[in-house]
Amino acid sequence: MPRYYSITTSPLIDPTRLSVAFTIVEHTVGDHGLRRRGLCTNWLNKICQPLIGVDASLVAGVKIPIFLRGTQGFHLPDNAQSPMLLIGPGTGVAPFIGFLQHRHHEAKTTNFTYGDSYLFFGCRRKSEDWLFRKQMKEYVANGTLTQLFTAFSRDHDEKHYVQHDLHNNGKLVCDLLLGSDGYVFMCGDGLAMAKDVHAALVQILVANAGLSLQDAEQKLQELGMQHRYVRDIW
Repeated sequence: MPRYYSITTSPLIDPTRLSVAFTIVEHTVGDHGLRRRGLCTNWLNKICQPLIGVDASLVAGVKIPIFLRGTQGFHLPDNAQSPMLLIGPGTGVAPFIGFLQHRHHEAKTTNFTYGDSYLFFGCRRKSEDWLFRKQMKEYVANGTLTQLFTAFSRDHDEKHYVQHDLHNNGKLVCDLLLGSDGYVFMCGDGLAMAKDVHAALVQILVANAGLSLQDAEQKLQELGMQHRYVRDIW
């Protein structure tokens, strides 16, 4: 059974190399609380161990069979001036790092004018789980990323998730959703996060645009058919 991972790098940087991000899945099974790790992520983790550390070097003979799978609309907008709303908690942020890397490289080598980009990222703890922290801050500093919103759910007594940041910036989100050329990309967990974020987007349209629940759902459906509301969830 193949596993699918989002690519975190742009082919403009090096068309012969790519990288992915994955979380080592661990869960409890049985009445005795036996801890089990995900089959593929644990295998990848074992392969990566010799490469981690100060003296890390490539290990000859290690090969991982991979293939590329196309996506339905989950790519940068054709119009570089289109604003983007990127929602990616945890490893769901992986493809957006590639998006931003791609735009940053193009900005240095072309005369394109780019639309605004807003990234909503979340994880459990700021000190332990913030993936790509350095890159995110660099993209904000150099203007590739217009604004970064972060939610750390376990750093405070009250849980805080990306959907809370979306609500707190409802007008920004609503204007982008209803604008003629805005794009919303979501990547991550399909069991809870995707449903909660979708519900937040519906509520934002109701609160800020005066739409009914039915009309708000219809609007998101229309955006989905136009590939302007695109989700990569698992």
